[in-house]
Amino acid sequence: MTAPIPYKMRALSRGQQEFIDTLNRSVITFCDGPAGSGKTHIPVAHAVEMMRSRKHGTPGIKKLVLCRPVVSASEEIGFLPGSLHEKLGPFMTPLVDELRYHYSRDVINAMIESEQIEIAHLGMIRGRSFIESYVIVDEAQNCTFTEIRLLLTRIGHYSKMTLCGDSTQSDLPFPSRFREIAEEMSQEDEIGFVQLDDDDIQRSKLIKNIEKRFTTLQQRRR
Repeated sequence: MTAPIPYKMRALSRGQQEFIDTLNRSVITFCDGPAGSGKTHIPVAHAVEMMRSRKHGTPGIKKLVLCRPVVSASEEIGFLPGSLHEKLGPFMTPLVDELRYHYSRDVINAMIESEQIEIAHLGMIRGRSFIESYVIVDEAQNCTFTEIRLLLTRIGHYSKMTLCGDSTQSDLPFPSRFREIAEEMSQEDEIGFVQLDDDDIQRSKLIKNIEKRFTTLQQRRR
């Protein structure tokens, strides 16, 4: 599998630096970590920089594909008004918010119109191949075994894929297999797995302390 040329970005913790290094050397990267650790922020920044640094006429990232599992019963989305893009809009807000660090809302809308940014529904990617694309799957702990398998087998030349989630916060009605799949797949040379922890939380000190309190509560119940 041919991957694009990597680039350098600034990390705020040891775990984040490991994440960036893994993104640079891997075609597919799994990242498991708590809220505020940069598990979504970093791959979005990585994708934007790779799109911007692509030279005209050379292979590289041409498109950013955003995916997020819709866990609130897939049949419910059909009752929402508007096009598929409009239906998915509320579910994709966290990823679009990350893009706002790099582009204005008007630019993001223009990129969606020109298909430089694609909001993809997991139920509609069977049979597709992602070529010269950077695919980011947010809240991947809410993807089923079948959905992750489907995603991984869509990757094509000059593309990258990052699946980021928090295995401790699954909304599935059954145990998430996200971490199990990540550990198994990372035995492949071109697939990486990074585990972020409370020390990597940079959003705020309060979030770091909240996560530590929840960890303490979980340990008490065991």
